[in-house]
Amino acid sequence: MRDFFKKDWVIKVISVLVSIIIWIYVVYFQNPQYETWIKGVPVTRSNMSTDFSSGKLKILDSNSDTVNIKVKGTRRTVAKLNNANIKVTADMISVTKDGNYTLGTNVVFPVSGITIVQKEPYNYEIAVDKVATSKLKIEVKKTGTLKSGYEIDTESIIPETVSITAPQSILNTVSKAAVTVDISGKSSDIRGNYLIEFYNASGEKIVNPNISKSVEFAEGYFTLTMTKEVEIVPQPTNAEAIEDAGLSVNINGAKTVKIKGKSNIISQIDKIYTKPFSFASISDGAPRTAELDIPENVSLADGAKKTAEFTLGAK
Repeated sequence: MRDFFKKDWVIKVISVLVSIIIWIYVVYFQNPQYETWIKGVPVTRSNMSTDFSSGKLKILDSNSDTVNIKVKGTRRTVAKLNNANIKVTADMISVTKDGNYTLGTNVVFPVSGITIVQKEPYNYEIAVDKVATSKLKIEVKKTGTLKSGYEIDTESIIPETVSITAPQSILNTVSKAAVTVDISGKSSDIRGNYLIEFYNASGEKIVNPNISKSVEFAEGYFTLTMTKEVEIVPQPTNAEAIEDAGLSVNINGAKTVKIKGKSNIISQIDKIYTKPFSFASISDGAPRTAELDIPENVSLADGAKKTAEFTLGAK
């Protein structure tokens, strides 16, 4: 029985070896036809117009920059192929202006005896656009709120404009250029370099690698002033006569005015006086308008009136 099993084992080994020899003979000596996919073969563009290298034209999109090719040939021949030694070329001779193009591709193999069974994609489709430049004023987008009692007095952006270069279809979507400045809690002048970004008409930020700009950052400088609401105090030249008549000077309208300036100055001011004025006749009751006497290095806040109107009334 033991000899029998030993004999059976030998037969099995011989059978396997014979099978391998037959397989090698069929594959490498009979060399039958064999099909397989070679994937990710890069597409090379030829005969491109100089408008592409000069930046006047740009390829915006393509259906694929690589091709998958199903090939047929002998196993030994096909085994020599890979996506690095197969050359796929798209002839760009007809592409001279913006538009959509469907181009054929030419395939060259490093060995002979290869047949193309299938090609995906079959054609090379591209979208071409002309490149244009536009100049935009740089706007300021502020985020946050200044410290209470402060406002921006002046602002400057250097440079004031930026040139944007992009394919025309993309350029048409750009509505404005802006820098974003965070003013949260600020109480002193703000200075910094801020990234210039682009936005469409809906206020959405545009991020596109096909956009280039003449300058990446803009320098911003914003001066801040302190604001304060202070009392208006009349300065009639005939104050004694008014007092003797038992009358008082009353202000018509707002009794305070909003002033602004550097904090070290504004913090010391509680009142704004008028320039001297006179009631020509105490008895006629006619109102008088007086100009506010604004101290040096102090100004009125936007919208504040430079004058105040007064009348006489009983105490």
